[in-house]
This record gives sequence, structure tokens and C-alpha cells, in this order.
Amino acid sequence: VKAIFKLKNGGLIIELDSHLSAKWLKQENVRENFLLLLGTTATIKERTFPILIPFLPISSPIKDPDWLRALEMENGLVENDIAHARWIKPIEKRAPSQRVAHAIFQLSNPQAANILI
Repeated sequence: VKAIFKLKNGGLIIELDSHLSAKWLKQENVRENFLLLLGTTATIKERTFPILIPFLPISSPIKDPDWLRALEMENGLVENDIAHARWIKPIEKRAPSQRVAHAIFQLSNPQAANILI
């Protein structure tokens, strides 16, 4: 561990000394033991890389995991590279005649984000 930062909301950001340390900590058994040693109800959140997807047809089922997997395959991404997708503007605030909207996709790695950019 290189540094630990406490956030205002009580969360922690733990900076590791190398990529190998991060890879080691991501192993399921190591992660579970690390969280037990912290002695809290902590979780480890994976870093994501957001990108803006402009003018996406509103008929796109961005909450459907199968649709996201198909989109990954069509764009040469690895399965689960798209970690999460959401509309920027809430659906209930759309104009009745609206056909496209902007979305934010959270990618699991910077290479996948660069491919979609």
C-alpha cells in the first residue's frame, strides 16, 4: 500500500505501489481476506472510464445486459468491457417527439474506452 485517503463520505481510496499489487488484490480470495482485515462493511469498486455516447436512439435498451454484450461484440470489445450504461437525461424529462438522447457508458478499461472514442 502506497497511500490511503479518507473521503468525506467515510470511504477510502487505497493507492497501491504497482500494477502487480492491484492485480494481486483483485484475486477473489485475496480481496475477501483484505476486506475482512479492514473490519468494516467495505467493498472494492473497480475503476471505470466514462465516455459520452451522443445521439443514441432512445429505442436502444441500454439497461439490457444482452444488448450491451452484443454491442461489445460488434465493436471488437471483450465481454463485460461495458460495465454500465445510463441515459444522461432522465427518461421522464424527454420531449414526446424525442428520438435520440445522450448516454454515458462506463468502460472497465481505458483501451475499451479508446476503441469506442
